[in-house]
Amino acid sequence: MEKESSLSTSRLIRTPLKFGKLRIIKNLVVMSTSMMLTSTAYDGLSMLQSTLNQEKGTASQAMVYTAQCLSSLILPKYVVKRFGCKVVFVISAALSLPYIAANFYPKWSTLVFTAIFMGVAISLIVASQTSYFNECVLLYCCSDSTAKENNSDYDSCIRGETSSKEVVLKCVGEDHKNNPDLGNIESKFNIQNAETLNQKDSANHVTLGIQHERNEPRRTIDFQQQNIEFVTARFFGANGLAFHSAQLWSNLISYYALQKGDAFSEKPFCVCGATLCRTETACFAEESHAGTDDTYILTGISMGTAVLALLLGMFLLDPLGTEKDPSVKFSLDNLLATFRQCKQKAQLCLVPISLYVGMLQGFYTADFTKSYIACALGPSRVGLVTAVYGLSCALSSPLAGFLVKYTGRIPVFLLMQSVNLSVLLYLLLWSPNSDDLMKFYAVACLLGVVTGTQWSQIPAFHGILFKKEQEAAFASYYFFNALGWSLSFACSGLLCTSVKLYVLLVVSGLGIVGYLTAERTYHKSTKPMPLE
Repeated sequence: MEKESSLSTSRLIRTPLKFGKLRIIKNLVVMSTSMMLTSTAYDGLSMLQSTLNQEKGTASQAMVYTAQCLSSLILPKYVVKRFGCKVVFVISAALSLPYIAANFYPKWSTLVFTAIFMGVAISLIVASQTSYFNECVLLYCCSDSTAKENNSDYDSCIRGETSSKEVVLKCVGEDHKNNPDLGNIESKFNIQNAETLNQKDSANHVTLGIQHERNEPRRTIDFQQQNIEFVTARFFGANGLAFHSAQLWSNLISYYALQKGDAFSEKPFCVCGATLCRTETACFAEESHAGTDDTYILTGISMGTAVLALLLGMFLLDPLGTEKDPSVKFSLDNLLATFRQCKQKAQLCLVPISLYVGMLQGFYTADFTKSYIACALGPSRVGLVTAVYGLSCALSSPLAGFLVKYTGRIPVFLLMQSVNLSVLLYLLLWSPNSDDLMKFYAVACLLGVVTGTQWSQIPAFHGILFKKEQEAAFASYYFFNALGWSLSFACSGLLCTSVKLYVLLVVSGLGIVGYLTAERTYHKSTKPMPLE
């Protein structure tokens, strides 16, 4: 009866690939590098839209994240299941090319129209990337556990039907390699709740049950449930290192590309910082004076980088074969999966902090670069200061993963909230000028630390909470993240900088309260952890 039940809900996927640890890490490096190159191509242009292209540039950025919001609700769950992570990633990388190319001819018609493709591309890139990483976490933990249990290599260690159902593994030892009935062997991978097991087993082990169809003895593989959390945090942290390093490379490129065309002179009648409002048009009159040749060089470099990312993903990234289900059909159920996901208490609690991550990054991109850096130092300095921001993002992301291992998530998030509040309050009081150069770098560095930590650990927390519906959970997170970006750009030309800072303070407070509530719900829950 147990076997029949398993067959009714599970599907065995066979693959010729052998995913050992080194192969898994190779794929993570390829995916992270492709993400870094794609982000490098986009970020350098994105940071300068509010200064080089002003109204149409900011409007196109708002359109990018509006399109990302809508597509996050509709496409990721179905598309990732239907085509697999690799195919979705490659197609998405191709969809990003028109927007980058539109910067050769930055008009309302070209920027705003192609921004729709860019928004769709971002939503699918992040969905495929996070699902790919989450699959690799399980494969990596499984590989580690099987190595400890048995000295023989396993031909494959892969999942069935996706993590939203039961996880099915095909783990065949060397002693079966000549078995003529090898095709009849079926395995079942059972992951039980860490909290439930903690009451029954002081070692807090998760059991991977592997039972062969030919009534052979049951083989069990144990590994600590905490390993999943640690590996998830470190994998997403390492990816954050690559992803946020794009801020460094893209802004160094933009700095050197635009430096020679910058003839900025400080305007003594402008008070930069929190008091700056959009109505003070004289403060922005000279912001877009970079030479046309310089912008062509910058756009050309970005285009080449994006094409390289596409080629890397196309030729070097292995399809895992674990998340793809060609039989899945687009339906209302898939369309509403993200909405249903948002009804879960833990997901609702994480909405404010997910929104805040996008709002903070949008504030930096649209307002800090304009109201602080460009106003006081000139447009070319945007790239140099933001390079420091990107470097701190990149370094803090993996560092947060290691800190989580030794201190847990809650102390890390509370520390970041303290840094975050301190920086926002300082920005409210600070009136920047060209003599405060080191202060610009310090503020950018601290904002980067907060952004890098939140960017890597909030999705990782989603992956731990919602293994059963990871596509919908990630889509929900990135929907609200993109909504935060979109709101920041939409309000950029309407509100004074001080008002935006007050809004950030409020949303930040709600975010940390919601996060702590989600942690409390997670640790007190007696229901099986959604890894089944």
